[in-house]
Amino acid sequence: MIGETAGDAQEPALHRRVVDALPLRGSRTTAEVTRLAGLSPEETQEALAELELLGKVRRSETPGGAEARWALLRAE
Repeated sequence: MIGETAGDAQEPALHRRVVDALPLRGSRTTAEVTRLAGLSPEETQEALAELELLGKVRRSETPGGAEARWALLRAE
């Protein structure tokens, strides 16, 4: 596809679906990402963990033990 780099072409489809389910600003819960990406909770958790290790998303815990929220990190 025009405009894709070699890294984009090799990105797993699950990663793309999860990234597409995250807002450009703000964050979403794991459950929201799961629903919007159309994945199982296990697939979403796995993809989010991998994306976090790759530095593409960040997890923020909320006080009181509420569900973690996920946000995109800006590419530098």
